[in-house]
Amino acid sequence: MSKRDHAPLPGFQATAASVQDMHHAIAGQTFDSLLSVPGLAVPTRIVQGLHDAIAQGVYAAVRHGGSPLPVTMSCFADDGVPLALTADGVAGLHRRVCVFIHGLACDERSWRLHADAWKGSAWEHALPAGERLHYGALLVEEMGFSTVYLRYNTGISVAANAAQLAGLLEQLVHAAPQVEELVLIGHSMGGLVARLARETALAEGAAWPARANMVICLGSPHQGAPLEPFGQMVASAMGWWNVMQMGGVATTVPAAVVVDAPLPSAAHSALPVALRLVSGSLSDESASMMGSLIGSVLGDGVVSGSSAGDAGWVGDVQRLEVAGLGHMALLNHPRVYAAVRGWLGAGD
Repeated sequence: MSKRDHAPLPGFQATAASVQDMHHAIAGQTFDSLLSVPGLAVPTRIVQGLHDAIAQGVYAAVRHGGSPLPVTMSCFADDGVPLALTADGVAGLHRRVCVFIHGLACDERSWRLHADAWKGSAWEHALPAGERLHYGALLVEEMGFSTVYLRYNTGISVAANAAQLAGLLEQLVHAAPQVEELVLIGHSMGGLVARLARETALAEGAAWPARANMVICLGSPHQGAPLEPFGQMVASAMGWWNVMQMGGVATTVPAAVVVDAPLPSAAHSALPVALRLVSGSLSDESASMMGSLIGSVLGDGVVSGSSAGDAGWVGDVQRLEVAGLGHMALLNHPRVYAAVRGWLGAGD
């Protein structure tokens, strides 16, 4: 039986995506209610972060046919269509391109979660009615970027994924000479993959690092993080959770998430790239002393602030801590986007 025979049908993938959206909306209402209860904000963000991470991993695996391990690294356009790295496939890319790199047990759809966070923000009505707000769509609308979304296997090592990404981006710039600027935005593990891919390609004399003038890391564990137990928890949940039954076919996601050791920081010399480090915190400005202490210890619930901010990096490095946001919330929030667009040259 061929790989194509094993591939999930587009209709199945669309149904899984719709179920995920409904699940996320219902759960979000519950968590929003708990966040408004005095004293419950920090523990609620902890539970919500774990819930969102596990749910995202499960639904991503369902969309890709059950196991995340067979996933082949590939690129997608903003509309979800696979992007062929050929002259014809990338002819429509603009001068500036932003590459989004998801984190552990996620996929390219993870950047569209938490759309409700934009209500009441300056961008609430920035897109045509019915279009979901997320970083990529806004960068296209406001700043004329083209966007590319990476899908890759988070079950293999960061170094292996970085090497693959370095080769993929080399293909892209050769196929699309009109691309003058690449910006890499990685969430969690994706930030480590982005940073190491550029370092690897630079050492190999590849062409694309000269165009990749900025790497933005959202909640990335540069100094390590307790990802091993977190990955095991996700794997366990994916192993026993019989997610859904559609068309009479039960779909169970196998326990197949493997987390390698955290990527160590380099010698902390001046980096030949603009590095932007965003860290989340479970506590907020109005948190109690205990809440603030928990936030300082737990960071965004998965990665500590000291690891995400990594004070050892020098050179063109800027750091931002966003209070009140857990690990998964960093994927799609107006306060994070405000910083990103500023770093990319937008006005107020």
